[in-house]
Amino acid sequence: MKIEEKIIIFGCNPISFEVGFALRGRGYSYLLVDDSIKYKTEAEALGYTLLVGDIYSDSFLEELGIGNGVETIYTFFLEDEKNIFLTLSARFLDEKLEIISLTETHDTISKLEASGSNVVMDPYEISANRMHQILTKPEVVTILDKTFFSNDDLDITEIVIPTNSTYNGMLLSQTQFQEKYSILLLGLVDFELSDSFVFCAEGTKHKIDEGDILVVIGQRDDIKLFKSSLHK
Repeated sequence: MKIEEKIIIFGCNPISFEVGFALRGRGYSYLLVDDSIKYKTEAEALGYTLLVGDIYSDSFLEELGIGNGVETIYTFFLEDEKNIFLTLSARFLDEKLEIISLTETHDTISKLEASGSNVVMDPYEISANRMHQILTKPEVVTILDKTFFSNDDLDITEIVIPTNSTYNGMLLSQTQFQEKYSILLLGLVDFELSDSFVFCAEGTKHKIDEGDILVVIGQRDDIKLFKSSLHK
């Protein structure tokens, strides 16, 4: 097996799909890996090629290029124990590897950090403001900058849908924000439903209304262009 990608995303779920979409939109190649074939149909339906393998095997990780070419991995399984084991194994194989991990429980953060993760994200307890705080930490921006944009002109912002916006009443899936304006739409907060953060991949059927808050990341000029489109 010959693998040439420098970036690997482990785990199939809405968050990993969004990361993959952002990378693909910027011209970066990456590998999507899971330990179960049950997600293969879903991944392929979204345009992703999924490689299935034994993440508990060091030889499999080495075949993927960890320790020999791979620069960044996302350990984004929804099971904390998998992310801990994978982080520990990958760090053993490459002490310089950039590792971004996902967790569902606050107690696991310290375990992932101890295992070798550079950045740990807990998206299921994040409001729009908390997302802003996490993603604007210098170490996170550094990694996002390396993997997404390769320059310093990266920004993240919260945008309120104004009155009489052309997007009022549209579904997220109809907007094509990301294709038109080269931005990554992380998700939104709809205060009519709740004040919790909804990731874009989980809310594609959400109807946009006046007052909704969109959380986007991208280059400053692209974000300005997107903001101006809200009033057309």
